[in-house]
Amino acid sequence: MADLLRLDRDPAAALRETAQRAAVRDWTCATLGLGESATVLVTELSCAEPGCPPREVVIAVFAPHAPRRQCRIHCALAELDESRVRAAWLAPTPCGGSHD
Repeated sequence: MADLLRLDRDPAAALRETAQRAAVRDWTCATLGLGESATVLVTELSCAEPGCPPREVVIAVFAPHAPRRQCRIHCALAELDESRVRAAWLAPTPCGGSHD
């Protein structure tokens, strides 16, 4: 249960992750020209199934009067930088994933 609740998590690592999520949100907003009314969710997922990347970041955008947009980038959150996020959103099929 401790692992599920992440009670054993390093506080410094949690701060770095929070800062990285904020940066990914900022890069997404800048790339897509989003206003302050948009909501950007950044989630890192793990997968142990065969053929599934070990980590992937899902970025979902919810904006008023617009369809939901989603981008999947097959890497860990800590590996993302602005150029990778920008390329994922601007490519027809980003980083091994797809826009939903």
